[in-house]
Amino acid sequence: MTSPEPFLPPDPKTAAGSRIADFARWAARHKDAEGIEDPTDYQALHRWSVTDLEGFWAAVWEYFDIDATTPYEQVLAEETMPGARWFPGATLNYAHHALRNLHPDAPAKGPHSPRREQHPSEPEGRPPITPASSRRLRRATGPMRSSDPREMHRRRWRRPGARPGSRNGARLA
Repeated sequence: MTSPEPFLPPDPKTAAGSRIADFARWAARHKDAEGIEDPTDYQALHRWSVTDLEGFWAAVWEYFDIDATTPYEQVLAEETMPGARWFPGATLNYAHHALRNLHPDAPAKGPHSPRREQHPSEPEGRPPITPASSRRLRRATGPMRSSDPREMHRRRWRRPGARPGSRNGARLA
């Protein structure tokens, strides 16, 4: 079975400068990822991701420098779907990862974030939302960014049913 052609393939310069191409170059150098001669060969990257699940995902973990509080015991403990168990034993903190590379004085809301329009139900003259600095965002999320999940729970981040190991999600726009 052949893969369909992308609907809007990127131009070669954009593809070569993409994060996925950088990952492919890194993997070819450091992980001996077989078959990835061209970092923009997405079929080769996909083939590696499905034929060597553990090697591929361990490389993703390393490339993105996942900062786990406790390391994983193995990459894939259970391969059956549904129910695959990825990186068992690892604990990590999403808030820490989302904020760790922000400069303290940089606005947390980037230049490509959508502008908030005033909703018709809101009172006139409501001040516009201004972007928070990453320093302010870090201070506000401090209890959630603890490297120790038990400490995170002991501090102010509590909600009914939250405990170490709870799964929580967020959306970064």
